[in-house]
Amino acid sequence: LFTVLFLKFPSRCSLSISNVSLTLFTVLFLNFPHVVHCPISKVSLTLFTVLFLKFPSRCSLSISNVSLTLFTVLFLNFPHVVYCPISNVSLTLFTVLFLKFPSGCLLSISNVSLTLFTVLFLKFPSRCSLSYF
Repeated sequence: LFTVLFLKFPSRCSLSISNVSLTLFTVLFLNFPHVVHCPISKVSLTLFTVLFLKFPSRCSLSISNVSLTLFTVLFLNFPHVVYCPISNVSLTLFTVLFLKFPSGCLLSISNVSLTLFTVLFLKFPSRCSLSYF
């Protein structure tokens, strides 16, 4: 069923390396890089680096997956594809990063007060997640 849906609606299917075999993932990633995600935690750092340099927008890189030094270097060079969830850094650091690179920071309603979330959601709606988990 997933294969049928994926071939018909690839942009609506969330396919990750953790869901399929490495062989199938590689084939799909090379053919549909715009809809296949590659989290760094599921592959070797070498493979992730190769994929990240070739398809940066399709690789999900978070501060929780790498060292702070590597994250900082990548965040400064690829702020639009490197995410900084507020739960992984101090509120001060997150605020600095969010104000400078709002597109690189994921803000969830579960991480901050409702007042702060509302203010940020009205200003940066595309960067705020309403999922409350």
